[in-house]
Amino acid sequence: MSSSFQRGDPNPAPLDDEAASDNVAGALVANKYRLVTLLADGGMGSVWLARHEALDARVAIKLIHPALRSEEASQRLLAEARIEAQLNHPHIVRVLDYGEVQPATPFLVMELLCGRTLRELLREQTRLTPEAAVQILLPVIDALQCAHEHGVVHCDLKPDNIFLTGDSRHIHPKLIDFGIAKCEDVDSFDFLSRGTVLGSPAYMAPEQARGETDIDARADIWALCVVLYEAITGQAAFDGDTYSKLLHAVIHHQVPPLRLEGAGMVQLSTILQRGLSKDRARRFQTIEELGDTLACWLEARGVEHDICGAWIPRHWHVHHAPLEPVEVQATVRLTRSAPKTSEVPEVLPSPWRSASVAIPKRVAARFVGYATAAAIGLGLLGYGATLYGRPRAHIVMPAAPEAQQLTLAAKQCTPNDTVSIEANARAPRTNQAPAQHEPIALQPKPPPARASGPRVDAARLDLKDPYSSRPRSP
Repeated sequence: MSSSFQRGDPNPAPLDDEAASDNVAGALVANKYRLVTLLADGGMGSVWLARHEALDARVAIKLIHPALRSEEASQRLLAEARIEAQLNHPHIVRVLDYGEVQPATPFLVMELLCGRTLRELLREQTRLTPEAAVQILLPVIDALQCAHEHGVVHCDLKPDNIFLTGDSRHIHPKLIDFGIAKCEDVDSFDFLSRGTVLGSPAYMAPEQARGETDIDARADIWALCVVLYEAITGQAAFDGDTYSKLLHAVIHHQVPPLRLEGAGMVQLSTILQRGLSKDRARRFQTIEELGDTLACWLEARGVEHDICGAWIPRHWHVHHAPLEPVEVQATVRLTRSAPKTSEVPEVLPSPWRSASVAIPKRVAARFVGYATAAAIGLGLLGYGATLYGRPRAHIVMPAAPEAQQLTLAAKQCTPNDTVSIEANARAPRTNQAPAQHEPIALQPKPPPARASGPRVDAARLDLKDPYSSRPRSP
Protein backbone atom coordinates (compact mmCIF):
# COMPACT_ATOMS: atom_id res chain seq x y z
CA MET A 1 0.00 0.00 0.00
CA SER A 2 1.49 3.28 -1.05
CA SER A 3 1.71 6.01 1.55
CA SER A 4 1.92 9.06 -0.69
CA PHE A 5 0.28 12.13 0.86
CA GLN A 6 -2.31 14.30 -0.83
CA ARG A 7 -3.80 17.63 0.18
CA GLY A 8 -7.46 17.70 1.20
CA ASP A 9 -10.07 20.26 2.24
CA PRO A 10 -9.52 20.99 5.97
CA ASN A 11 -13.18 22.06 6.42
CA PRO A 12 -15.31 19.68 4.36
CA ALA A 13 -19.08 19.75 4.39
CA PRO A 14 -20.71 17.16 6.67
CA LEU A 15 -21.98 14.01 4.98
CA ASP A 16 -24.10 11.11 6.14
CA ASP A 17 -23.18 7.48 6.83
CA GLU A 18 -23.99 6.51 3.25
CA ALA A 19 -21.26 8.85 2.05
CA ALA A 20 -18.94 7.48 4.71
CA SER A 21 -19.45 4.00 3.29
CA ASP A 22 -18.18 5.31 -0.06
CA ASN A 23 -14.88 6.54 1.44
CA VAL A 24 -15.04 10.22 0.47
CA ALA A 25 -13.52 13.28 2.12
CA GLY A 26 -15.83 14.89 4.64
CA ALA A 27 -17.66 11.69 5.58
CA LEU A 28 -18.43 11.14 9.26
CA VAL A 29 -17.53 7.60 10.32
CA ALA A 30 -19.35 6.16 13.34
CA ASN A 31 -20.59 9.68 14.23
CA LYS A 32 -17.17 10.69 15.56
CA TYR A 33 -14.38 10.40 12.93
CA ARG A 34 -14.36 12.97 10.10
CA LEU A 35 -12.42 11.89 7.00
CA VAL A 36 -10.04 14.68 5.97
CA THR A 37 -7.30 13.53 3.58
CA LEU A 38 -6.45 10.34 1.75
CA LEU A 39 -3.05 9.19 2.98
CA ALA A 40 -2.58 5.84 1.24
CA ASP A 41 -4.47 3.71 -1.24
CA GLY A 42 -3.87 -0.01 -1.68
CA GLY A 43 -5.38 -3.05 -3.30
CA MET A 44 -7.77 -3.92 -0.46
CA GLY A 45 -8.44 -0.58 1.20
CA SER A 46 -7.36 2.97 1.90
CA VAL A 47 -5.94 4.87 4.85
CA TRP A 48 -7.31 8.32 5.66
CA LEU A 49 -6.31 11.17 7.88
CA ALA A 50 -9.32 11.72 10.14
CA ARG A 51 -10.27 14.01 12.99
CA HIS A 52 -12.02 12.88 16.15
CA GLU A 53 -14.91 15.34 16.41
CA ALA A 54 -15.24 15.29 20.20
CA LEU A 55 -11.55 15.21 21.13
CA ASP A 56 -10.28 17.30 18.20
CA ALA A 57 -7.49 14.74 17.75
CA ARG A 58 -6.07 13.52 14.46
CA VAL A 59 -5.91 9.80 13.77
CA ALA A 60 -5.42 7.42 10.85
CA ILE A 61 -8.43 5.35 9.82
CA LYS A 62 -8.37 2.31 7.54
CA LEU A 63 -11.36 1.49 5.35
CA ILE A 64 -12.07 -1.31 2.86
CA HIS A 65 -12.80 -0.40 -0.77
CA PRO A 66 -16.56 -0.49 -1.44
CA ALA A 67 -16.16 -2.96 -4.33
CA LEU A 68 -14.22 -5.43 -2.14
CA ARG A 69 -16.43 -5.45 0.95
CA SER A 70 -17.38 -8.93 2.09
CA GLU A 71 -17.63 -11.00 5.21
CA GLU A 72 -14.14 -12.38 4.58
CA ALA A 73 -12.66 -8.88 4.21
CA SER A 74 -14.39 -7.81 7.42
CA GLN A 75 -12.94 -10.79 9.27
CA ARG A 76 -9.49 -9.94 7.95
CA LEU A 77 -9.69 -6.34 9.20
CA LEU A 78 -11.04 -7.50 12.55
CA ALA A 79 -8.16 -9.98 12.86
CA GLU A 80 -5.69 -7.19 12.08
CA ALA A 81 -7.29 -4.98 14.75
CA ARG A 82 -7.10 -7.70 17.38
CA ILE A 83 -3.49 -8.58 16.58
CA GLU A 84 -2.22 -5.00 16.67
CA ALA A 85 -4.17 -4.33 19.86
CA GLN A 86 -2.51 -7.29 21.60
CA LEU A 87 1.03 -6.27 20.57
CA ASN A 88 1.99 -3.43 22.87
CA HIS A 89 5.38 -2.53 21.43
CA PRO A 90 6.92 0.90 20.69
CA HIS A 91 7.83 -0.17 17.14
CA ILE A 92 4.39 -1.53 16.20
CA VAL A 93 1.62 0.83 15.17
CA ARG A 94 -1.00 1.31 17.91
CA VAL A 95 -4.69 0.52 17.39
CA LEU A 96 -7.13 2.98 18.97
CA ASP A 97 -10.57 1.82 17.86
CA TYR A 98 -12.53 -0.59 15.68
CA GLY A 99 -16.15 -0.67 14.53
CA GLU A 100 -18.59 -0.95 11.64
CA VAL A 101 -20.41 1.85 9.84
CA GLN A 102 -22.81 -0.64 8.28
CA PRO A 103 -22.82 -4.44 8.04
CA ALA A 104 -19.65 -5.61 6.24
CA THR A 105 -18.31 -2.02 6.36
CA PRO A 106 -15.69 -2.07 9.13
CA PHE A 107 -13.12 0.59 10.00
CA LEU A 108 -9.86 0.48 11.95
CA VAL A 109 -8.53 3.54 13.80
CA MET A 110 -4.77 3.79 14.41
CA GLU A 111 -2.27 6.34 15.64
CA LEU A 112 -1.30 8.94 13.05
CA LEU A 113 2.32 8.58 11.92
CA CYS A 114 4.18 11.48 10.32
CA GLY A 115 7.12 10.49 8.15
CA ARG A 116 7.67 8.15 5.25
CA THR A 117 8.06 4.48 4.54
CA LEU A 118 11.35 2.72 3.98
CA ARG A 119 10.25 2.28 0.37
CA GLU A 120 10.08 6.05 -0.15
CA LEU A 121 13.46 6.50 1.49
CA LEU A 122 15.01 3.92 -0.87
CA ARG A 123 13.43 5.64 -3.88
CA GLU A 124 15.17 8.85 -2.85
CA GLN A 125 18.57 7.48 -1.78
CA THR A 126 18.59 4.29 -3.92
CA ARG A 127 20.52 2.37 -1.29
CA LEU A 128 21.87 2.71 2.22
CA THR A 129 25.18 1.85 3.78
CA PRO A 130 25.17 -1.62 5.37
CA GLU A 131 25.56 -0.07 8.82
CA ALA A 132 22.60 2.28 8.35
CA ALA A 133 20.40 -0.50 6.96
CA VAL A 134 21.11 -2.76 9.95
CA GLN A 135 20.55 0.16 12.34
CA ILE A 136 17.09 0.74 10.86
CA LEU A 137 16.09 -2.93 10.87
CA LEU A 138 17.19 -3.80 14.43
CA PRO A 139 14.11 -2.09 15.98
CA VAL A 140 11.95 -3.87 13.40
CA ILE A 141 13.50 -7.18 14.44
CA ASP A 142 12.68 -6.31 18.05
CA ALA A 143 9.05 -5.68 17.05
CA LEU A 144 8.91 -9.00 15.17
CA GLN A 145 10.33 -10.77 18.21
CA CYS A 146 7.44 -9.38 20.27
CA ALA A 147 4.96 -10.54 17.62
CA HIS A 148 6.46 -14.04 17.43
CA GLU A 149 6.36 -14.38 21.21
CA HIS A 150 2.60 -13.76 20.98
CA GLY A 151 2.22 -16.35 18.22
CA VAL A 152 1.88 -13.80 15.41
CA VAL A 153 3.66 -14.08 12.05
CA HIS A 154 3.50 -10.89 9.96
CA CYS A 155 3.61 -12.69 6.56
CA ASP A 156 3.86 -9.42 4.58
CA LEU A 157 7.08 -7.77 5.67
CA LYS A 158 8.41 -5.33 3.03
CA PRO A 159 9.77 -1.76 2.82
CA ASP A 160 6.22 -0.42 2.31
CA ASN A 161 5.21 -1.77 5.75
CA ILE A 162 8.17 -0.24 7.63
CA PHE A 163 7.26 3.34 8.47
CA LEU A 164 10.01 5.75 9.55
CA THR A 165 8.80 8.38 11.97
CA GLY A 166 10.55 10.48 14.60
CA ASP A 167 12.33 13.81 14.79
CA SER A 168 15.55 15.42 13.61
CA ARG A 169 17.59 13.52 16.23
CA HIS A 170 16.35 9.94 16.00
CA ILE A 171 14.31 7.79 13.65
CA HIS A 172 11.70 5.42 15.07
CA PRO A 173 10.72 2.62 12.68
CA LYS A 174 7.17 1.33 13.03
CA LEU A 175 5.90 -2.00 11.74
CA ILE A 176 2.47 -1.60 10.13
CA ASP A 177 -0.19 -3.59 8.24
CA PHE A 178 -0.86 -6.94 9.93
CA GLY A 179 -3.68 -7.53 7.44
CA ILE A 180 -2.62 -11.06 6.44
CA ALA A 181 -0.74 -11.95 9.61
CA LYS A 182 -1.00 -15.46 10.97
CA CYS A 183 -2.05 -15.62 14.61
CA GLU A 184 -2.50 -18.70 16.75
CA ASP A 185 -5.05 -17.03 19.05
CA VAL A 186 -7.33 -15.35 16.48
CA ASP A 187 -10.20 -17.59 15.34
CA SER A 188 -11.00 -15.47 12.30
CA PHE A 189 -7.76 -16.50 10.61
CA ASP A 190 -9.37 -19.53 8.94
CA PHE A 191 -9.57 -17.84 5.55
CA LEU A 192 -5.76 -17.69 5.39
CA SER A 193 -5.42 -21.44 5.83
CA ARG A 194 -6.94 -22.50 2.50
CA GLY A 195 -3.70 -22.71 0.53
CA THR A 196 -4.17 -19.27 -1.06
CA VAL A 197 -0.98 -17.36 -1.90
CA LEU A 198 -1.25 -14.06 -0.01
CA GLY A 199 1.35 -11.35 0.32
CA SER A 200 3.91 -9.56 -1.82
CA PRO A 201 5.61 -12.14 -4.09
CA ALA A 202 9.01 -10.40 -4.11
CA TYR A 203 9.28 -10.83 -0.32
CA MET A 204 7.55 -14.20 0.10
CA ALA A 205 9.45 -17.11 1.54
CA PRO A 206 9.59 -20.19 -0.74
CA GLU A 207 7.07 -22.01 1.47
CA GLN A 208 4.64 -19.09 1.06
CA ALA A 209 5.15 -19.04 -2.70
CA ARG A 210 4.30 -22.75 -2.85
CA GLY A 211 1.02 -22.08 -1.03
CA GLU A 212 1.90 -24.10 2.06
CA THR A 213 -0.27 -23.55 5.13
CA ASP A 214 2.23 -24.30 7.92
CA ILE A 215 3.85 -20.86 7.77
CA ASP A 216 5.91 -19.96 10.83
CA ALA A 217 8.25 -17.23 12.07
CA ARG A 218 10.99 -18.28 9.66
CA ALA A 219 8.98 -16.73 6.82
CA ASP A 220 9.45 -13.32 8.49
CA ILE A 221 13.17 -14.04 8.84
CA TRP A 222 13.37 -14.64 5.08
CA ALA A 223 11.43 -11.45 4.30
CA LEU A 224 13.57 -9.31 6.58
CA CYS A 225 16.76 -10.58 4.93
CA VAL A 226 15.24 -9.73 1.52
CA VAL A 227 14.53 -6.20 2.77
CA LEU A 228 18.09 -5.90 4.13
CA TYR A 229 19.54 -7.11 0.82
CA GLU A 230 17.48 -4.57 -1.14
CA ALA A 231 18.37 -1.72 1.21
CA ILE A 232 22.10 -2.44 0.88
CA THR A 233 22.31 -3.15 -2.85
CA GLY A 234 19.50 -0.95 -4.15
CA GLN A 235 18.22 -3.90 -6.19
CA ALA A 236 15.47 -6.44 -5.65
CA ALA A 237 16.63 -9.85 -4.50
CA PHE A 238 14.32 -11.57 -7.01
CA ASP A 239 12.94 -10.34 -10.30
CA GLY A 240 10.40 -11.53 -12.84
CA ASP A 241 8.31 -10.05 -15.64
CA THR A 242 5.12 -11.74 -14.46
CA TYR A 243 3.67 -12.89 -11.17
CA SER A 244 4.31 -16.55 -11.92
CA LYS A 245 7.91 -15.91 -13.02
CA LEU A 246 8.58 -13.99 -9.85
CA LEU A 247 7.23 -16.84 -7.72
CA HIS A 248 9.37 -19.28 -9.72
CA ALA A 249 12.47 -17.17 -9.02
CA VAL A 250 11.69 -17.09 -5.30
CA ILE A 251 11.35 -20.87 -5.18
CA HIS A 252 14.28 -21.90 -7.41
CA HIS A 253 16.77 -19.04 -7.93
CA GLN A 254 19.56 -18.04 -5.56
CA VAL A 255 20.11 -14.45 -4.43
CA PRO A 256 23.17 -12.85 -6.09
CA PRO A 257 26.00 -12.45 -3.56
CA LEU A 258 26.89 -9.06 -2.17
CA ARG A 259 29.51 -7.29 -4.26
CA LEU A 260 30.59 -4.71 -1.72
CA GLU A 261 34.13 -4.06 -0.62
CA GLY A 262 35.22 -3.33 2.89
CA ALA A 263 35.76 -4.99 6.24
CA GLY A 264 32.88 -7.11 7.44
CA MET A 265 31.16 -7.51 4.05
CA VAL A 266 32.06 -11.21 3.84
CA GLN A 267 30.48 -11.81 7.25
CA LEU A 268 27.35 -9.84 6.31
CA SER A 269 27.02 -11.82 3.08
CA THR A 270 27.25 -15.03 5.09
CA ILE A 271 24.48 -13.81 7.40
CA LEU A 272 22.24 -13.04 4.43
CA GLN A 273 22.95 -16.36 2.75
CA ARG A 274 21.87 -18.18 5.88
CA GLY A 275 18.73 -16.07 6.28
CA LEU A 276 17.81 -16.63 2.61
CA SER A 277 18.24 -20.39 2.59
CA LYS A 278 15.52 -22.15 0.57
CA ASP A 279 15.32 -24.79 3.29
CA ARG A 280 13.87 -23.06 6.35
CA ALA A 281 15.57 -25.60 8.61
CA ARG A 282 18.90 -24.03 7.54
CA ARG A 283 17.86 -20.46 8.27
CA PHE A 284 18.06 -18.67 11.59
CA GLN A 285 15.49 -20.48 13.67
CA THR A 286 14.35 -17.42 15.62
CA ILE A 287 14.22 -13.73 14.80
CA GLU A 288 16.12 -13.10 18.03
CA GLU A 289 19.03 -15.17 16.75
CA LEU A 290 19.14 -13.08 13.58
CA GLY A 291 18.99 -9.87 15.62
CA ASP A 292 21.83 -10.96 17.90
CA THR A 293 23.99 -11.87 14.91
CA LEU A 294 23.37 -8.54 13.14
CA ALA A 295 23.94 -6.62 16.38
CA CYS A 296 27.26 -8.43 16.86
CA TRP A 297 28.25 -7.60 13.28
CA LEU A 298 27.26 -3.96 13.75
CA GLU A 299 29.23 -3.54 16.96
CA ALA A 300 32.26 -5.15 15.32
CA ARG A 301 32.03 -2.34 12.77
CA GLY A 302 32.31 0.24 15.55
CA VAL A 303 28.57 1.12 15.79
CA GLU A 304 27.07 0.74 19.27
CA HIS A 305 23.60 2.32 18.79
CA ASP A 306 20.66 1.54 16.53
CA ILE A 307 18.76 4.17 14.55
CA CYS A 308 16.66 5.06 17.63
CA GLY A 309 19.76 5.77 19.73
CA ALA A 310 19.35 2.62 21.86
CA TRP A 311 22.60 1.05 23.10
CA ILE A 312 23.00 -2.26 21.27
CA PRO A 313 24.73 -4.33 24.02
CA ARG A 314 21.85 -3.56 26.38
CA HIS A 315 19.15 -4.76 23.98
CA TRP A 316 20.91 -7.63 22.20
CA HIS A 317 23.12 -10.53 23.25
CA VAL A 318 26.37 -9.36 21.69
CA HIS A 319 28.89 -12.21 21.85
CA HIS A 320 32.54 -11.31 22.31
CA ALA A 321 35.56 -13.57 22.05
CA PRO A 322 35.60 -15.59 25.30
CA LEU A 323 38.41 -15.02 27.78
CA GLU A 324 40.27 -17.81 29.49
CA PRO A 325 39.18 -18.53 33.09
CA VAL A 326 41.50 -17.13 35.75
CA GLU A 327 42.18 -18.55 39.19
CA VAL A 328 42.81 -15.95 41.89
CA GLN A 329 44.44 -17.04 45.16
CA ALA A 330 45.85 -15.19 48.13
CA THR A 331 48.49 -16.49 50.56
CA VAL A 332 50.17 -15.07 53.67
CA ARG A 333 53.88 -14.65 54.43
CA LEU A 334 54.60 -14.45 58.19
CA THR A 335 57.95 -13.13 59.46
CA ARG A 336 58.79 -13.49 63.18
CA SER A 337 60.83 -11.05 65.13
CA ALA A 338 61.37 -13.44 68.06
CA PRO A 339 61.09 -17.22 68.33
CA LYS A 340 58.07 -18.76 70.00
CA THR A 341 57.32 -22.19 71.30
CA SER A 342 54.78 -22.87 68.56
CA GLU A 343 56.32 -22.70 65.14
CA VAL A 344 54.53 -21.50 62.02
CA PRO A 345 55.97 -22.05 58.56
CA GLU A 346 57.67 -18.91 57.34
CA VAL A 347 56.20 -19.19 53.88
CA LEU A 348 52.98 -21.01 53.02
CA PRO A 349 53.50 -23.29 50.00
CA SER A 350 52.25 -21.95 46.69
CA PRO A 351 52.73 -23.28 43.15
CA TRP A 352 52.60 -19.75 41.69
CA ARG A 353 55.09 -16.96 41.31
CA SER A 354 54.18 -14.15 43.68
CA ALA A 355 54.78 -10.49 44.47
CA SER A 356 54.79 -9.45 48.16
CA VAL A 357 53.61 -6.21 49.78
CA ALA A 358 54.49 -5.56 53.43
CA ILE A 359 51.61 -4.72 55.78
CA PRO A 360 52.01 -3.12 59.23
CA LYS A 361 51.38 -5.37 62.19
CA ARG A 362 48.38 -3.40 63.43
CA VAL A 363 46.27 -4.45 60.41
CA ALA A 364 47.31 -8.09 60.36
CA ALA A 365 44.27 -9.17 62.33
CA ARG A 366 42.02 -7.43 59.81
CA PHE A 367 43.53 -9.16 56.81
CA VAL A 368 40.95 -11.95 56.58
CA GLY A 369 38.07 -9.44 56.43
CA TYR A 370 39.77 -7.37 53.76
CA ALA A 371 40.57 -10.40 51.64
CA THR A 372 36.97 -11.60 51.88
CA ALA A 373 35.62 -8.18 50.88
CA ALA A 374 38.00 -8.04 47.92
CA ALA A 375 36.88 -11.47 46.76
CA ILE A 376 33.22 -10.47 47.00
CA GLY A 377 33.98 -7.28 45.05
CA LEU A 378 35.63 -9.27 42.26
CA GLY A 379 32.61 -11.54 42.10
CA LEU A 380 30.19 -8.59 41.88
CA LEU A 381 32.35 -6.99 39.21
CA GLY A 382 32.22 -10.13 37.11
CA TYR A 383 28.44 -10.42 37.61
CA GLY A 384 27.92 -6.78 36.62
CA ALA A 385 29.98 -7.29 33.49
CA THR A 386 27.79 -10.27 32.65
CA LEU A 387 24.64 -8.14 32.85
CA TYR A 388 25.96 -5.59 30.37
CA GLY A 389 27.28 -8.12 27.87
CA ARG A 390 30.94 -7.15 28.21
CA PRO A 391 33.94 -9.52 28.20
CA ARG A 392 34.85 -10.76 31.66
CA ALA A 393 37.20 -13.16 33.41
CA HIS A 394 35.92 -16.12 35.36
CA ILE A 395 37.06 -15.77 38.98
CA VAL A 396 37.88 -18.99 40.86
CA MET A 397 38.08 -18.63 44.64
CA PRO A 398 40.78 -20.40 46.75
CA ALA A 399 40.17 -23.92 47.90
CA ALA A 400 38.95 -24.53 51.45
CA PRO A 401 42.28 -25.90 52.89
CA GLU A 402 44.18 -22.88 51.56
CA ALA A 403 41.61 -20.50 53.05
CA GLN A 404 42.06 -22.25 56.41
CA GLN A 405 45.83 -21.69 56.15
CA LEU A 406 45.24 -17.97 55.64
CA THR A 407 43.02 -17.78 58.68
CA LEU A 408 45.50 -19.76 60.83
CA ALA A 409 48.46 -17.58 59.81
CA ALA A 410 46.56 -14.39 60.57
CA LYS A 411 45.53 -15.60 64.02
CA GLN A 412 49.13 -16.46 64.98
CA CYS A 413 50.41 -12.91 64.46
CA THR A 414 52.05 -11.09 67.36
CA PRO A 415 52.74 -7.33 67.80
CA ASN A 416 56.32 -7.84 66.59
CA ASP A 417 55.40 -9.81 63.45
CA THR A 418 55.07 -8.63 59.85
CA VAL A 419 52.51 -10.08 57.45
CA SER A 420 52.60 -9.82 53.65
CA ILE A 421 49.82 -10.71 51.19
CA GLU A 422 50.64 -12.59 48.02
CA ALA A 423 48.07 -12.39 45.18
CA ASN A 424 48.50 -15.06 42.54
CA ALA A 425 46.69 -15.79 39.29
CA ARG A 426 46.96 -18.45 36.61
CA ALA A 427 44.77 -20.19 34.05
CA PRO A 428 43.33 -23.38 35.55
CA ARG A 429 44.15 -26.74 34.09
CA THR A 430 41.25 -28.38 32.35
CA ASN A 431 40.70 -31.41 30.15
CA GLN A 432 37.62 -29.93 28.45
CA ALA A 433 37.63 -29.45 24.70
CA PRO A 434 37.59 -25.91 23.36
CA ALA A 435 34.09 -24.42 23.18
CA GLN A 436 32.38 -24.24 19.80
CA HIS A 437 31.48 -20.70 18.83
CA GLU A 438 29.33 -19.12 16.15
CA PRO A 439 30.17 -20.29 12.60
CA ILE A 440 30.30 -16.64 11.53
CA ALA A 441 33.62 -15.28 12.79
CA LEU A 442 33.52 -11.55 13.40
CA GLN A 443 36.73 -9.59 13.07
CA PRO A 444 37.90 -7.10 15.72
CA LYS A 445 36.72 -3.53 15.34
CA PRO A 446 38.50 -2.01 12.35
CA PRO A 447 39.49 1.65 12.22
CA PRO A 448 36.58 3.89 11.16
CA ALA A 449 36.16 3.81 7.39
CA ARG A 450 33.42 5.29 5.26
CA ALA A 451 31.51 2.60 3.40
CA SER A 452 30.24 3.21 -0.11
CA GLY A 453 26.83 4.81 -0.48
CA PRO A 454 25.20 7.67 1.46
CA ARG A 455 24.41 7.28 5.13
CA VAL A 456 20.87 7.76 6.32
CA ASP A 457 20.36 10.98 8.25
CA ALA A 458 17.34 11.62 10.46
CA ALA A 459 17.34 15.26 9.44
CA ARG A 460 16.97 14.26 5.76
CA LEU A 461 13.90 12.10 6.28
CA ASP A 462 11.63 15.12 5.73
CA LEU A 463 9.19 14.07 8.46
CA LYS A 464 6.24 16.23 7.47
CA ASP A 465 2.77 16.81 8.79
CA PRO A 466 0.14 15.33 6.45
CA TYR A 467 -1.65 18.69 6.35
CA SER A 468 1.32 20.50 4.82
CA SER A 469 2.89 17.77 2.67
CA ARG A 470 2.84 17.95 -1.10
CA PRO A 471 1.45 15.19 -3.32
CA ARG A 472 3.90 12.45 -4.26
CA SER A 473 3.46 10.00 -7.08
CA PRO A 474 3.07 6.39 -5.89
